[in-house]
Amino acid sequence: RPNTDIPNTIAALRQRLVLETYSWQELYPELVSALSLEKYTMFFILLLITLVAGMNIVALISMLITQKRADIAILQAMGVTPSTIIAIFMTIGIMISGIASIVGIIGAWIVSVLLERYPFIQLPHVYYVSHLPAQMEWTIMITVFVVVMAITMFATWFSAQRAKSITIAQVLRFEG
Repeated sequence: RPNTDIPNTIAALRQRLVLETYSWQELYPELVSALSLEKYTMFFILLLITLVAGMNIVALISMLITQKRADIAILQAMGVTPSTIIAIFMTIGIMISGIASIVGIIGAWIVSVLLERYPFIQLPHVYYVSHLPAQMEWTIMITVFVVVMAITMFATWFSAQRAKSITIAQVLRFEG
């Protein structure tokens, strides 16, 4: 079971049965370390994918600011502060990445449930398990969501800073 206290369980079995009892982690330490390494590697790969997505958000917000220069200048002429304009673009970027992250996590959860229910990816007989385990943990999902949102907030803030550099008179003269 996932939340079993393995050392206490083994100690209780040794005491009751008076036999040498070992956990599968003690018998196959290479497999445990390989699975742990795979977990961290997958997190690193996911982080790199998130960085690429963050750069796409930078490009998206930058293009949106370029496209909406006249609207931003009109808002500034009406008295809207640059921090409010930055907040608007931050809201857009965070909403895009939040929705995309939630959809991605739900998709990963669905695939995980399908892999657990229908183990169609078989592993060779040298492993302790016969099929690819794909159990989603809430801590990992929350960590991924928080990291994605942090990267997105930084990327959105970085690109939204371009809205400060818009000169009202020049934009309204040439683009308005």
